[in-house]
Amino acid sequence: MTLVLVPRQKQYRDEQVMLKLGQKIRDKRLQKGFSQAHLANLCNLELSQINRIELGKINTSVSHIFLIAKTLGVKPAELLEF
Repeated sequence: MTLVLVPRQKQYRDEQVMLKLGQKIRDKRLQKGFSQAHLANLCNLELSQINRIELGKINTSVSHIFLIAKTLGVKPAELLEF
């Protein structure tokens, strides 16, 4: 029996989607009149995490998208419409 090693694939990251999601979150946050610090506090997330999400620097989790959407008073799908 021969063991064949298959290279591990890179994690999927679509920078354009991450940027668009971040911009949508930022737009909704500003419509509510929230600062990043206030949104982070309401979501119990770090300010730096909200900042990185809005800048499209991190591929955030689905649970965080739902949490942010709920906090902003919108449906998660609204944040993903772009």
